[in-house]
Amino acid sequence: MRKLSWLLILAIFIIAFGQEEYETEKEIDVQFGVTAVGGKLGLLFLESKYGITPGFGIWLDFLRFGESVTLDAGFEFWNGGKPDYGYTKHKSNMALYFTAKVGIDYDEFTPFLGGGLGYNMYREKHPEEWEKPDSKKNKLELHIDMGTRYNLDEKIDLEGRFKINISDVSSYGLYVTFLLKLPKK
Repeated sequence: MRKLSWLLILAIFIIAFGQEEYETEKEIDVQFGVTAVGGKLGLLFLESKYGITPGFGIWLDFLRFGESVTLDAGFEFWNGGKPDYGYTKHKSNMALYFTAKVGIDYDEFTPFLGGGLGYNMYREKHPEEWEKPDSKKNKLELHIDMGTRYNLDEKIDLEGRFKINISDVSSYGLYVTFLLKLPKK
């Protein structure tokens, strides 16, 4: 599973390396390469009694079909704790993910709906007083994204996103993202 995580990281950088534009016979504009870089902060509600925890991430817009379909990839992290027999047990997740989104432009706003696949690396850490060893688990999972992007100016966008991860540790995240739009080559 560790090899898969390195392959996903490598794939993100290979995809992000160049930026090209293509036009098909039906005049659909395709942009390949990094068009925006974002940093996001959010609050996640984790099932399994971990409750609410902060999360953060970075991501790249790297493929666009026409005006409405985009593909992004990124990295997310969260760390939650829950009380258990008078101690606090921690669970964290580092995830690499890909998301396809369909958006509709309304002047400065672009609402979107999308979904994708993520590779999650969960780690559960028990209190030192326990004899139970820490555990790690890697898992592929599906997610659903919805939200809207607001155009602040020609170089910066602001995005609000609600993300639902579907796995054995389901999470519901509300994120705010600042995006830096990169110039076309």
